[in-house]
Amino acid sequence: MFPLLKKKKAPAGILGTPAVFVGLVIFMGYLFDAPLLYGGALVPVALTEAVALILLGVAMAGVAGREVWPLNALTGPY
Repeated sequence: MFPLLKKKKAPAGILGTPAVFVGLVIFMGYLFDAPLLYGGALVPVALTEAVALILLGVAMAGVAGREVWPLNALTGPY
């Protein structure tokens, strides 16, 4: 939340993009019926938490805009 309060939105883009990727990896683990991708004895991350992480990351990246790094590398030229 605090990166969104600054005039510069670059921290929001920097923090939002990895959150989306981590959430997508967890979500894909559930899609392929392998929530424990490494086969350990730990409790896997909940599916709802993965979806919430994806939504939070998308919201932070959306507020940051397409002109900040790393989003400008992912979206390309306007």
